Amino acid sequence: MSGLGSLFSVLMVGHSLFGTDGPDMLQETLRAGLGQGEVRAQIINGAPLRHNWQESSSAEGVDARVVLPEGQTTHLILTEAIPLANHTRWSDTEVYVQAFFDLAANANPAAKVYLQETWHSLKSGSGETVEYDDNAHIPWRER
Repeated sequence: MSGLGSLFSVLMVGHSLFGTDGPDMLQETLRAGLGQGEVRAQIINGAPLRHNWQESSSAEGVDARVVLPEGQTTHLILTEAIPLANHTRWSDTEVYVQAFFDLAANANPAAKVYLQETWHSLKSGSGETVEYDDNAHIPWRER
């Protein structure tokens, strides 16, 4: 068994589209491949990163603003609300990605930070209404 598993402490911050299943699957993958590793999550259903930052203490799971300064997080996975193009325009995504990054990197300069995009509505490109999605005309598979 490799000692690498003890090096991975992943924190996922986002909304219900990765839910508890995403962190659980990643946890099991780490355990299956490396024998160990830790995955924790901060989830606020339907929330953009701005809300995850501002309301972190009321999230399901852990409070990233408490966990990150501890310096144990090796990988931070941030998930912005969808449709991503709208949120990057209107929800100050870059401000809150930077804020989470700064918390992680100041406590652990080796931490890796990722911005993940979850799926778009399967109605995309079908002619059906997809509320708040400026790119709803693009077929789902092309997005």
